[in-house]
Amino acid sequence: GALSIPGALGTVGATGPFQQGDLNLDATIDLADLNLVLGSFGESGPVGDADGSGLVDLADLNTLLGAFDPAP
Repeated sequence: GALSIPGALGTVGATGPFQQGDLNLDATIDLADLNLVLGSFGESGPVGDADGSGLVDLADLNTLLGAFDPAP
């Protein structure tokens, strides 16, 4: 089924399983996702918020690094 996920450009529609930490929805948790977390660190909002708490913090960095796999 379809899944709507808030992102940098508003809500993005995606199909298939969503991987927590795949912030740019390219099916890979890599440096591009890490850049979104680090670039938004300390801010509120959906950009960089890997755990859905509304704040980009150490929990988001931990979530992303726990799933980090730059090789597709």
